[in-house]
Amino acid sequence: FYSLLGKAPVLLQKEVFGHIANRLQAAVWREAVSLVHQGVASVSDVDTALHEGPGVRWAILGMHAIFDLGGGPAGYRGFFEGPIGKGCYEPVWALMDAWPAPPAEAKEASIAGIQK
Repeated sequence: FYSLLGKAPVLLQKEVFGHIANRLQAAVWREAVSLVHQGVASVSDVDTALHEGPGVRWAILGMHAIFDLGGGPAGYRGFFEGPIGKGCYEPVWALMDAWPAPPAEAKEASIAGIQK
């Protein structure tokens, strides 16, 4: 039914809190707020990096499909086990903030940055 309305339904295999797209957006937003809070980049530059980087690719394919292609002949396994997955992403994951909620200073830094 929803496909007939131009929607792209997905099948939940297990119940979780929140919509899949909103959960993914929350993860990206948490990192965007963290980068501003840490003084890595301005709100504007974080937004630019997102919409000019992965945002362009995400408009065409999902994250898993993109990284499957990025793994070359070995596919997604090659991406996970190769120099990009192991060399680039694993070290970053180890350093990423895992807040249950954003600290007040992080919220204020992002709000101040968007008002510039």
